[in-house]
Amino acid sequence: MEESHGQSRLLGSEGTEQMEVYSDIKRADYTKEAGVYDQKRFLHEAGRFYADLSNQIIFDLLDA
Repeated sequence: MEESHGQSRLLGSEGTEQMEVYSDIKRADYTKEAGVYDQKRFLHEAGRFYADLSNQIIFDLLDA
């Protein structure tokens, strides 16, 4: 992870390493949850309905 001089001065090398570990953990959590979210959004009837509805609204606005 690239850091600015100001970040390294404020956090120190230990703080920077801790932030990188935290970031990796959060990225893994997000990746896992994104799959669950997509499955609920696109496989469930209500999710498909709202996705189709919002897409139709966008297409209608673009045509206007």
